[in-house]
Amino acid sequence: MGVASKALVYDAGRRIGEGYYAFFRGALAKDFAGRDSRGQLELLMSWTTRIGYGRFQVLDVRADEAVFSLDDSIEVESYGTSKGPVCYSIAGIVGSLVEAVLGGRAECEERACAAAGAPRCEFVIRLARDVDPDGPPGDG
Repeated sequence: MGVASKALVYDAGRRIGEGYYAFFRGALAKDFAGRDSRGQLELLMSWTTRIGYGRFQVLDVRADEAVFSLDDSIEVESYGTSKGPVCYSIAGIVGSLVEAVLGGRAECEERACAAAGAPRCEFVIRLARDVDPDGPPGDG
């Protein structure tokens, strides 16, 4: 997949994530009350798992960064074997959910992918002021 295609898929994921957040934030308002950032992200990711993207786990949440793992990624199942990461729409979804909870603009990097032989996919989301709004960071 070329860089432009990756950016397009990532952006589509971001838009999906923004819609999910708006829906879930309203539908789960009682469940969000009293939860810290990690608790809110765990709640959101449990619903994203239920939708069918794979099994998410929140590994770490800080003021400016979050780390997630994903087993059984639907994108890996659809794409098959690859030399690098393939979960661009999921990265966009996860990035936008972290943005919504932590505030600010974020970039999401898939630093390990099951399609490339990793045991599971892993995403690092960092808040940044100078993020390219048109696509995923880097080439992977």
